[in-house]
Amino acid sequence: MISRILPAVSAVTTRMPPRLRRTYGDISNRILDTSTVYRHLRSTVAEMGSALLDFSRSPEMDSEHRLYEFASLIRPYTSDNLALTRVGSAADGAYAMAAVGDDIAAAISIGVGHDVSWDQAIAAKNIPVTMFDPTVAELPSPVPGGTFHRIGIGVPGATPAPDLHGMDLRPLDDLLALAEVSGSTELLLKIDVEGAEWDALRNVDFSVFQQVLIEMHDIARLSDPQQAEAVLETVRKLAQTHYPVHVHANNEGAFNRFDRFWFPDVIEASYVRKDLLAGATPATRLVEGLDIPSNPKYPDFDMSGLLTARPLTT
Repeated sequence: MISRILPAVSAVTTRMPPRLRRTYGDISNRILDTSTVYRHLRSTVAEMGSALLDFSRSPEMDSEHRLYEFASLIRPYTSDNLALTRVGSAADGAYAMAAVGDDIAAAISIGVGHDVSWDQAIAAKNIPVTMFDPTVAELPSPVPGGTFHRIGIGVPGATPAPDLHGMDLRPLDDLLALAEVSGSTELLLKIDVEGAEWDALRNVDFSVFQQVLIEMHDIARLSDPQQAEAVLETVRKLAQTHYPVHVHANNEGAFNRFDRFWFPDVIEASYVRKDLLAGATPATRLVEGLDIPSNPKYPDFDMSGLLTARPLTT
């Protein structure tokens, strides 16, 4: 039964506008969640995935080399002056962050969807927040002092994803200009754009952001040598100026195979600019107590296997 339901739901929802897709996706998830078999399967996948996340072997196949480089580039660092806290709601939509200094000029939030808890928490620190999302008509709840634009991030001249056709998409520099922060070098960036991040960010100068919080989607692209390049270019670019400090897998996403390696398809990664982390060293354990499963009905993926990858910076 489940094997017939899932393809049917996928075929229908992929043709829908983003707002309807989310609604029907929620309905289909609720239907599936009532199945004891499905709940057991989801829990088993999470448990198996945690055991399969292991980079202690050397990569051999091309897809393994690409995934290994990705894992090495996002492997967390730590330092004596780094203390992480969870910013946002007690559910999906929050991120692990380092302490925010008084010198932050503004925050840029790209992809707000139906949760602005992070934006509200940042605004409560008297930091101006400019939010962008072309898939929602208005914010789900007020963000004091915040500004919202029904605009998304994109690459000029590029063909957008089917669900973004006809929407206003602009490069990051244009969004910074709209936020009136062009030229500032003390910003925060939070981005969750359902896979559009790879092409939009691969040539960005991240050095203007003290911290970068990004939900990385479609990591399965690393299986394809052409699609993988945008993913790898983005994390290589981030590694030039920032240290990854925390990684959390979204348990709503799949767990993909790359020949002998396995990895979650969606992760939330937190970065801190290198000049702010004195004496940074590769972490020997992940910070606990910061994460909550994106879907609380199922266990989280244990990401500690990521620490078996050799740290790699550029």
